[in-house]
Amino acid sequence: MVVASTLGTVTEYYELTVYAYLTTVIAVVFFPAADPTAALLAALAVFAATFIVRPLGGILFGWIGDRFGRRKALVLALLGMALATFAMGVLPSYAAFGIGATVLLVIARIAQGLSAGGEIGGAAAYLAEQAPVHRRGFYTSLVNFGVLCGTVSASLAVVLLNAMLSKEQMLSWGWRLPFLIALPLGLVGIYIRRKLEDSPQFIAAREEGAVVKVPVLELLKNHRKALLYGFVISSLTYGAFYVIFSYTQIYLVQVAKLSSTIASLSPTVGLLVALILQPTFGFLGDRLGRKRLLLLAIVCLVVLPFPMFLLLNSGAPALVFLANALLGIPVTLVQAVNLAALCELFPTTVRYSGVALVFNVAAIVFGGTTPLLCTWLIEATGNPVAPAFYLIALAVVCLPFLVTLPETARRPMRLR
Repeated sequence: MVVASTLGTVTEYYELTVYAYLTTVIAVVFFPAADPTAALLAALAVFAATFIVRPLGGILFGWIGDRFGRRKALVLALLGMALATFAMGVLPSYAAFGIGATVLLVIARIAQGLSAGGEIGGAAAYLAEQAPVHRRGFYTSLVNFGVLCGTVSASLAVVLLNAMLSKEQMLSWGWRLPFLIALPLGLVGIYIRRKLEDSPQFIAAREEGAVVKVPVLELLKNHRKALLYGFVISSLTYGAFYVIFSYTQIYLVQVAKLSSTIASLSPTVGLLVALILQPTFGFLGDRLGRKRLLLLAIVCLVVLPFPMFLLLNSGAPALVFLANALLGIPVTLVQAVNLAALCELFPTTVRYSGVALVFNVAAIVFGGTTPLLCTWLIEATGNPVAPAFYLIALAVVCLPFLVTLPETARRPMRLR
Protein backbone atom coordinates (compact mmCIF):
# COMPACT_ATOMS: atom_id res chain seq x y z
CA MET A 1 0.00 0.00 0.00
CA VAL A 2 2.60 2.56 1.12
CA VAL A 3 5.16 1.37 -1.42
CA ALA A 4 2.68 1.48 -4.30
CA SER A 5 1.53 5.00 -3.49
CA THR A 6 4.97 6.39 -2.71
CA LEU A 7 6.81 4.72 -5.61
CA GLY A 8 4.23 6.04 -8.06
CA THR A 9 4.69 9.54 -6.66
CA VAL A 10 8.49 9.21 -6.90
CA THR A 11 8.13 8.33 -10.57
CA GLU A 12 5.60 11.08 -11.33
CA TYR A 13 7.65 13.82 -9.70
CA TYR A 14 10.93 12.68 -11.17
CA GLU A 15 9.33 12.99 -14.58
CA LEU A 16 7.63 16.30 -13.81
CA THR A 17 10.67 18.08 -12.35
CA VAL A 18 13.41 16.99 -14.74
CA TYR A 19 12.34 19.91 -16.92
CA ALA A 20 12.86 22.37 -14.04
CA TYR A 21 16.48 21.30 -13.57
CA LEU A 22 17.15 21.44 -17.31
CA THR A 23 15.46 24.80 -17.89
CA THR A 24 18.64 26.61 -18.91
CA VAL A 25 19.39 23.82 -21.43
CA ILE A 26 15.79 23.66 -22.69
CA ALA A 27 15.95 27.42 -23.34
CA VAL A 28 18.84 26.89 -25.76
CA VAL A 29 17.53 23.70 -27.41
CA PHE A 30 13.90 24.72 -28.05
CA PHE A 31 13.99 28.52 -28.44
CA PRO A 32 15.79 31.06 -30.67
CA ALA A 33 19.26 31.90 -29.37
CA ALA A 34 19.27 35.61 -30.33
CA ASP A 35 18.19 36.76 -26.84
CA PRO A 36 19.24 34.36 -24.04
CA THR A 37 17.12 36.13 -21.40
CA ALA A 38 14.02 35.98 -23.61
CA ALA A 39 14.72 32.30 -24.32
CA LEU A 40 14.97 31.55 -20.59
CA LEU A 41 11.74 33.41 -19.87
CA ALA A 42 10.03 31.48 -22.68
CA ALA A 43 11.28 28.18 -21.25
CA LEU A 44 9.97 29.21 -17.84
CA ALA A 45 6.64 30.14 -19.41
CA VAL A 46 6.37 26.60 -20.82
CA PHE A 47 7.19 25.33 -17.33
CA ALA A 48 4.29 27.43 -16.04
CA ALA A 49 1.95 26.13 -18.77
CA THR A 50 2.10 22.67 -17.21
CA PHE A 51 0.54 24.04 -14.04
CA ILE A 52 -2.23 25.91 -15.82
CA VAL A 53 -3.83 22.64 -16.99
CA ARG A 54 -3.32 20.78 -13.72
CA PRO A 55 -6.72 21.74 -12.25
CA LEU A 56 -8.34 20.17 -15.32
CA GLY A 57 -6.35 17.02 -14.61
CA GLY A 58 -7.40 17.21 -10.97
CA ILE A 59 -11.07 17.48 -11.95
CA LEU A 60 -10.80 14.62 -14.45
CA PHE A 61 -8.85 12.19 -12.27
CA GLY A 62 -10.76 13.32 -9.18
CA TRP A 63 -13.99 12.37 -10.93
CA ILE A 64 -12.54 8.97 -11.84
CA GLY A 65 -11.16 8.44 -8.32
CA ASP A 66 -14.31 9.51 -6.44
CA ARG A 67 -16.68 7.79 -8.87
CA PHE A 68 -14.89 4.59 -9.89
CA GLY A 69 -12.11 4.12 -7.35
CA ARG A 70 -8.71 5.46 -6.31
CA ARG A 71 -6.73 2.66 -7.98
CA LYS A 72 -8.03 3.26 -11.52
CA ALA A 73 -7.31 6.98 -11.36
CA LEU A 74 -3.79 6.47 -9.98
CA VAL A 75 -2.87 3.96 -12.69
CA LEU A 76 -4.13 6.21 -15.51
CA ALA A 77 -2.36 9.28 -14.11
CA LEU A 78 0.99 7.48 -13.98
CA LEU A 79 0.57 6.07 -17.49
CA GLY A 80 -0.13 9.52 -18.93
CA MET A 81 2.88 11.05 -17.21
CA ALA A 82 5.28 8.31 -18.39
CA LEU A 83 4.20 8.60 -22.03
CA ALA A 84 4.34 12.41 -22.08
CA THR A 85 7.79 12.54 -20.48
CA PHE A 86 9.21 9.91 -22.83
CA ALA A 87 7.83 11.89 -25.77
CA MET A 88 9.79 14.95 -24.63
CA GLY A 89 13.00 12.94 -24.83
CA VAL A 90 12.54 12.24 -28.54
CA LEU A 91 11.44 15.71 -29.67
CA PRO A 92 13.45 17.48 -32.41
CA SER A 93 15.32 20.65 -31.47
CA TYR A 94 14.52 24.20 -32.62
CA ALA A 95 17.52 24.08 -34.94
CA ALA A 96 16.10 20.97 -36.64
CA PHE A 97 12.35 21.72 -36.70
CA GLY A 98 11.96 25.42 -35.91
CA ILE A 99 8.83 26.62 -34.15
CA GLY A 100 7.32 23.15 -34.60
CA ALA A 101 9.73 21.83 -31.95
CA THR A 102 8.55 24.50 -29.50
CA VAL A 103 4.89 23.64 -30.18
CA LEU A 104 5.53 19.94 -29.57
CA LEU A 105 7.32 20.78 -26.33
CA VAL A 106 4.30 22.74 -25.13
CA ILE A 107 1.93 19.87 -26.03
CA ALA A 108 4.06 17.35 -24.13
CA ARG A 109 4.23 19.60 -21.07
CA ILE A 110 0.46 20.09 -21.14
CA ALA A 111 0.01 16.30 -21.21
CA GLN A 112 2.34 16.08 -18.22
CA GLY A 113 0.30 18.70 -16.39
CA LEU A 114 -2.98 16.88 -16.93
CA SER A 115 -1.51 13.65 -15.59
CA ALA A 116 0.21 15.33 -12.65
CA GLY A 117 -3.11 16.88 -11.67
CA GLY A 118 -4.38 13.46 -10.64
CA GLU A 119 -1.39 12.22 -8.67
CA ILE A 120 -1.18 13.98 -5.31
CA GLY A 121 -4.91 14.02 -4.57
CA GLY A 122 -5.26 10.32 -5.26
CA ALA A 123 -2.14 9.13 -3.47
CA ALA A 124 -2.92 11.26 -0.41
CA ALA A 125 -6.60 10.25 -0.26
CA TYR A 126 -5.71 6.59 -0.65
CA LEU A 127 -3.12 6.56 2.14
CA ALA A 128 -5.20 8.75 4.47
CA GLU A 129 -8.12 6.35 4.11
CA GLN A 130 -5.90 3.34 4.84
CA ALA A 131 -3.94 4.80 7.76
CA PRO A 132 -4.69 4.37 11.49
CA VAL A 133 -6.22 7.59 12.82
CA HIS A 134 -3.21 8.31 15.08
CA ARG A 135 -0.72 7.75 12.22
CA ARG A 136 -2.52 9.53 9.38
CA GLY A 137 -0.04 12.41 9.30
CA PHE A 138 2.92 10.07 9.13
CA TYR A 139 1.39 7.96 6.35
CA THR A 140 0.39 10.92 4.19
CA SER A 141 3.77 12.60 4.75
CA LEU A 142 5.23 9.64 2.84
CA VAL A 143 3.45 10.88 -0.29
CA ASN A 144 5.49 14.08 -0.06
CA PHE A 145 8.51 11.93 0.83
CA GLY A 146 7.93 10.37 -2.59
CA VAL A 147 7.68 13.85 -4.14
CA LEU A 148 11.04 14.73 -2.59
CA CYS A 149 12.60 11.44 -3.71
CA GLY A 150 11.44 12.07 -7.25
CA THR A 151 12.74 15.63 -7.16
CA VAL A 152 16.08 14.52 -5.70
CA SER A 153 16.37 11.84 -8.37
CA ALA A 154 15.75 14.41 -11.09
CA SER A 155 18.27 16.78 -9.54
CA LEU A 156 20.94 14.07 -9.16
CA ALA A 157 20.40 12.90 -12.72
CA VAL A 158 21.10 16.43 -13.98
CA VAL A 159 24.07 16.84 -11.61
CA LEU A 160 25.63 13.63 -12.95
CA LEU A 161 25.06 14.64 -16.55
CA ASN A 162 26.60 18.08 -15.98
CA ALA A 163 29.59 16.46 -14.29
CA MET A 164 30.12 13.76 -16.94
CA LEU A 165 29.30 15.60 -20.16
CA SER A 166 30.60 18.76 -21.77
CA LYS A 167 28.28 21.67 -22.41
CA GLU A 168 28.18 20.77 -26.10
CA GLN A 169 27.25 17.15 -25.35
CA MET A 170 24.50 18.26 -22.98
CA LEU A 171 23.01 20.54 -25.62
CA SER A 172 23.37 17.92 -28.35
CA TRP A 173 21.98 14.75 -26.76
CA GLY A 174 22.68 14.54 -23.02
CA TRP A 175 19.54 16.43 -22.00
CA ARG A 176 17.39 13.68 -23.55
CA LEU A 177 18.54 10.89 -21.23
CA PRO A 178 16.58 11.84 -18.07
CA PHE A 179 13.38 12.03 -20.13
CA LEU A 180 13.90 8.73 -21.92
CA ILE A 181 14.10 6.64 -18.76
CA ALA A 182 10.62 7.83 -17.79
CA LEU A 183 8.88 5.04 -19.69
CA PRO A 184 10.49 2.06 -17.91
CA LEU A 185 10.11 3.83 -14.55
CA GLY A 186 6.44 4.46 -15.27
CA LEU A 187 5.78 0.86 -16.32
CA VAL A 188 7.21 -0.42 -13.03
CA GLY A 189 4.98 1.95 -11.06
CA ILE A 190 1.90 0.97 -13.09
CA TYR A 191 2.57 -2.73 -12.51
CA ILE A 192 2.70 -2.16 -8.73
CA ARG A 193 -0.36 0.09 -8.62
CA ARG A 194 -2.50 -2.35 -10.58
CA LYS A 195 -2.21 -4.75 -7.64
CA LEU A 196 -3.77 -2.27 -5.18
CA GLU A 197 -7.25 -2.70 -3.72
CA ASP A 198 -9.43 0.35 -3.15
CA SER A 199 -9.55 1.84 0.34
CA PRO A 200 -12.17 0.61 2.85
CA GLN A 201 -13.67 4.10 3.11
CA PHE A 202 -14.27 4.36 -0.64
CA ILE A 203 -15.74 0.84 -0.70
CA ALA A 204 -18.04 1.78 2.20
CA ALA A 205 -19.19 4.94 0.37
CA ARG A 206 -19.92 2.91 -2.74
CA GLU A 207 -21.83 0.24 -0.82
CA GLU A 208 -23.93 2.90 0.92
CA GLY A 209 -24.77 4.52 -2.42
CA ALA A 210 -23.04 7.75 -1.35
CA VAL A 211 -20.84 8.06 -4.45
CA VAL A 212 -21.22 11.55 -5.97
CA LYS A 213 -21.79 11.76 -9.73
CA VAL A 214 -20.08 15.14 -10.24
CA PRO A 215 -17.70 15.72 -7.30
CA VAL A 216 -16.54 19.19 -8.37
CA LEU A 217 -20.11 20.53 -8.29
CA GLU A 218 -20.65 19.04 -4.84
CA LEU A 219 -17.46 20.73 -3.65
CA LEU A 220 -18.46 24.14 -4.97
CA LYS A 221 -21.94 23.83 -3.51
CA ASN A 222 -21.31 22.40 -0.04
CA HIS A 223 -17.59 22.59 0.79
CA ARG A 224 -16.50 26.15 -0.01
CA LYS A 225 -14.88 26.78 3.39
CA ALA A 226 -12.83 23.62 3.08
CA LEU A 227 -11.79 24.71 -0.41
CA LEU A 228 -10.57 28.05 0.94
CA TYR A 229 -8.48 26.53 3.73
CA GLY A 230 -7.17 23.90 1.33
CA PHE A 231 -6.14 26.54 -1.19
CA VAL A 232 -4.22 28.53 1.44
CA ILE A 233 -2.32 25.44 2.66
CA SER A 234 -1.56 24.40 -0.92
CA SER A 235 -0.43 27.92 -1.87
CA LEU A 236 2.06 27.96 0.98
CA THR A 237 3.31 24.55 -0.12
CA TYR A 238 3.83 25.48 -3.76
CA GLY A 239 5.19 28.97 -3.24
CA ALA A 240 7.86 27.82 -0.81
CA PHE A 241 8.74 24.61 -2.65
CA TYR A 242 9.25 26.14 -6.08
CA VAL A 243 11.29 29.09 -4.89
CA ILE A 244 13.56 27.02 -2.69
CA PHE A 245 13.93 23.76 -4.61
CA SER A 246 13.31 24.80 -8.21
CA TYR A 247 14.07 28.45 -8.77
CA THR A 248 17.33 28.52 -6.75
CA GLN A 249 19.01 26.35 -9.39
CA ILE A 250 18.23 29.01 -12.00
CA TYR A 251 19.16 31.79 -9.56
CA LEU A 252 22.60 30.36 -8.89
CA VAL A 253 23.42 30.24 -12.62
CA GLN A 254 21.83 33.50 -13.75
CA VAL A 255 22.42 35.76 -10.71
CA ALA A 256 25.19 34.25 -8.57
CA LYS A 257 27.11 33.14 -11.71
CA LEU A 258 28.01 29.72 -10.32
CA SER A 259 28.71 26.67 -12.46
CA SER A 260 25.80 24.49 -13.57
CA THR A 261 27.18 21.61 -11.49
CA ILE A 262 27.19 23.63 -8.25
CA ALA A 263 23.83 25.17 -9.13
CA SER A 264 22.27 21.73 -9.63
CA LEU A 265 23.89 20.24 -6.55
CA SER A 266 22.92 23.00 -4.10
CA PRO A 267 19.11 22.50 -4.18
CA THR A 268 19.82 18.79 -3.89
CA VAL A 269 21.43 19.44 -0.50
CA GLY A 270 18.21 21.11 0.66
CA LEU A 271 16.16 18.26 -0.74
CA LEU A 272 18.27 15.70 1.12
CA VAL A 273 17.74 17.63 4.36
CA ALA A 274 14.01 17.58 3.63
CA LEU A 275 14.11 13.83 2.97
CA ILE A 276 15.77 13.17 6.31
CA LEU A 277 13.37 15.38 8.25
CA GLN A 278 10.12 14.53 6.46
CA PRO A 279 9.12 11.32 8.30
CA THR A 280 10.05 12.87 11.67
CA PHE A 281 7.97 15.97 11.00
CA GLY A 282 5.12 13.75 9.80
CA PHE A 283 5.26 11.90 13.13
CA LEU A 284 5.29 15.22 15.00
CA GLY A 285 2.26 16.33 13.01
CA ASP A 286 0.34 13.43 14.56
CA ARG A 287 1.56 14.30 18.04
CA LEU A 288 1.42 18.11 17.98
CA GLY A 289 -1.22 18.70 15.32
CA ARG A 290 -1.22 20.05 11.77
CA LYS A 291 -1.78 23.67 12.79
CA ARG A 292 1.27 24.04 15.04
CA LEU A 293 3.69 22.80 12.40
CA LEU A 294 2.16 25.03 9.73
CA LEU A 295 2.50 28.08 12.00
CA LEU A 296 6.12 27.15 12.77
CA ALA A 297 6.76 27.01 9.02
CA ILE A 298 5.31 30.53 8.71
CA VAL A 299 7.77 31.82 11.30
CA CYS A 300 10.69 30.22 9.46
CA LEU A 301 9.57 31.70 6.13
CA VAL A 302 9.51 35.18 7.65
CA VAL A 303 12.91 34.89 9.37
CA LEU A 304 15.07 32.82 7.01
CA PRO A 305 14.67 33.97 3.37
CA PHE A 306 16.48 37.34 3.45
CA PRO A 307 19.73 36.17 5.11
CA MET A 308 19.67 32.91 3.14
CA PHE A 309 19.38 34.68 -0.23
CA LEU A 310 22.34 36.84 0.77
CA LEU A 311 24.27 33.60 1.26
CA LEU A 312 23.02 32.23 -2.07
CA ASN A 313 24.29 35.37 -3.79
CA SER A 314 27.68 35.18 -2.06
CA GLY A 315 29.13 32.82 -4.67
CA ALA A 316 30.81 30.69 -1.99
CA PRO A 317 29.72 27.05 -2.51
CA ALA A 318 29.79 26.16 1.20
CA LEU A 319 27.53 29.10 2.09
CA VAL A 320 25.26 28.34 -0.84
CA PHE A 321 24.84 24.73 0.33
CA LEU A 322 24.15 25.91 3.89
CA ALA A 323 21.49 28.35 2.67
CA ASN A 324 19.67 25.71 0.65
CA ALA A 325 19.82 23.26 3.56
CA LEU A 326 18.29 25.77 6.01
CA LEU A 327 15.66 26.91 3.52
CA GLY A 328 14.60 23.29 3.17
CA ILE A 329 13.34 23.20 6.78
CA PRO A 330 10.17 25.34 6.40
CA VAL A 331 9.24 23.54 3.19
CA THR A 332 9.53 20.22 5.00
CA LEU A 333 7.40 21.46 7.90
CA VAL A 334 4.62 22.33 5.47
CA GLN A 335 4.92 19.15 3.42
CA ALA A 336 4.91 16.95 6.51
CA VAL A 337 1.33 17.91 7.40
CA ASN A 338 -0.28 19.56 4.37
CA LEU A 339 -1.75 16.41 2.79
CA ALA A 340 -3.12 15.10 6.08
CA ALA A 341 -4.76 18.47 6.72
CA LEU A 342 -6.23 18.56 3.20
CA CYS A 343 -7.62 15.02 3.38
CA GLU A 344 -9.19 15.76 6.77
CA LEU A 345 -10.97 18.84 5.38
CA PHE A 346 -13.04 16.82 2.88
CA PRO A 347 -15.39 13.82 3.25
CA THR A 348 -14.68 10.52 1.49
CA THR A 349 -17.22 11.17 -1.27
CA VAL A 350 -15.26 14.17 -2.62
CA ARG A 351 -11.85 13.74 -0.98
CA TYR A 352 -9.87 12.85 -4.11
CA SER A 353 -11.44 15.72 -6.06
CA GLY A 354 -11.16 18.20 -3.19
CA VAL A 355 -7.47 17.64 -2.54
CA ALA A 356 -6.68 17.54 -6.27
CA LEU A 357 -8.63 20.73 -6.99
CA VAL A 358 -7.13 22.97 -4.28
CA PHE A 359 -3.65 21.57 -4.80
CA ASN A 360 -3.71 22.16 -8.54
CA VAL A 361 -5.40 25.56 -8.50
CA ALA A 362 -2.68 26.68 -6.09
CA ALA A 363 -0.17 25.18 -8.53
CA ILE A 364 -1.24 27.71 -11.16
CA VAL A 365 -0.84 30.72 -8.89
CA PHE A 366 2.15 29.72 -6.78
CA GLY A 367 3.80 26.79 -8.56
CA GLY A 368 4.73 27.08 -12.20
CA THR A 369 4.64 30.88 -12.18
CA THR A 370 7.02 31.22 -9.25
CA PRO A 371 10.35 30.82 -11.12
CA LEU A 372 9.07 33.16 -13.83
CA LEU A 373 7.93 35.74 -11.26
CA CYS A 374 11.18 35.58 -9.30
CA THR A 375 13.20 36.08 -12.49
CA TRP A 376 11.01 39.06 -13.40
CA LEU A 377 11.26 40.57 -9.88
CA ILE A 378 15.04 40.66 -10.07
CA GLU A 379 14.94 42.16 -13.57
CA ALA A 380 12.36 44.79 -12.54
CA THR A 381 13.89 45.82 -9.20
CA GLY A 382 17.57 45.20 -9.81
CA ASN A 383 17.63 43.63 -6.33
CA PRO A 384 19.28 40.17 -6.31
CA VAL A 385 17.47 39.16 -3.09
CA ALA A 386 13.99 40.10 -4.33
CA PRO A 387 12.78 36.43 -4.22
CA ALA A 388 13.26 36.50 -0.43
CA PHE A 389 10.61 39.19 -0.11
CA TYR A 390 8.25 37.08 -2.21
CA LEU A 391 8.55 34.25 0.33
CA ILE A 392 8.06 36.62 3.27
CA ALA A 393 4.97 38.17 1.68
CA LEU A 394 3.51 34.72 0.98
CA ALA A 395 3.95 33.71 4.63
CA VAL A 396 2.38 36.92 5.94
CA VAL A 397 -0.67 36.57 3.67
CA CYS A 398 -1.24 32.93 4.71
CA LEU A 399 -0.85 33.58 8.45
CA PRO A 400 -4.39 34.84 9.29
CA PHE A 401 -5.99 31.85 7.60
CA LEU A 402 -3.76 29.32 9.35
CA VAL A 403 -4.43 30.91 12.75
CA THR A 404 -8.14 30.11 12.29
CA LEU A 405 -7.58 26.67 10.72
CA PRO A 406 -9.49 23.95 12.64
CA GLU A 407 -7.25 21.26 14.15
CA THR A 408 -8.18 17.91 12.60
CA ALA A 409 -5.39 15.61 13.80
CA ARG A 410 -6.39 12.32 15.48
CA ARG A 411 -10.06 12.73 14.52
CA PRO A 412 -12.08 10.29 12.34
CA MET A 413 -12.60 11.45 8.76
CA ARG A 414 -16.15 11.93 7.50
CA LEU A 415 -17.70 9.57 4.97
CA ARG A 416 -20.02 12.19 3.46
